[in-house]
Amino acid sequence: MSYYQSAEGRTASLISPEGRSEEDQRRIREAASAVFSALDAHKRTLYPLTIATFVVSILLVIFTVRALLARGFARSAVVQLITVQAILVIALFVRDRPVREAD
Repeated sequence: MSYYQSAEGRTASLISPEGRSEEDQRRIREAASAVFSALDAHKRTLYPLTIATFVVSILLVIFTVRALLARGFARSAVVQLITVQAILVIALFVRDRPVREAD
């Protein structure tokens, strides 16, 4: 849900002045701001892909248990879900590049 917060709000929560110099706080603020700005710029695609990956993962667990119990078409569903999961992971990797570069 951090996709819906502003970059400034998330950056402020990372920095506590205790035990850090002004220079360290400035560098942390700049690095965090770069990452959160990249997340904000790409949240229209990253957030739906992340939710889709989560839903497919839950379905994969459910159908894997069903396949272990030898239920109906569960094995073929597991193979299909693994394929969809692989496609989603590749899509997330490709779309997440600016965020990784900002890190």
